[in-house]
Amino acid sequence: MEIKHNPHDKVFRRVFSEKKNAVSLLRNILPEDIQKHLIFDEMTLEKESFVSKDMRDYQSDLLVKIPAINTDSDAMVYFLFEHKSVHFRNTPL
Repeated sequence: MEIKHNPHDKVFRRVFSEKKNAVSLLRNILPEDIQKHLIFDEMTLEKESFVSKDMRDYQSDLLVKIPAINTDSDAMVYFLFEHKSVHFRNTPL
């Protein structure tokens, strides 16, 4: 997926599509209790996007799969980033 109009989304996708950057972000934001169950070295980037075509100028997303320790399951971590050049009070909601 190529964002044509929003350079911030291009930067986001390029930076966090690199495994080392995505792992670094997750290690900084996920609680230790969750991190200890994940095998970050085996994380893979999924090709799917869940942002609708009409919202792609405003949002960018990435989906990664990380195997969980001692299970046959993977953790699916979904990143949804929206760049705002102006502060809106209700944006976090």
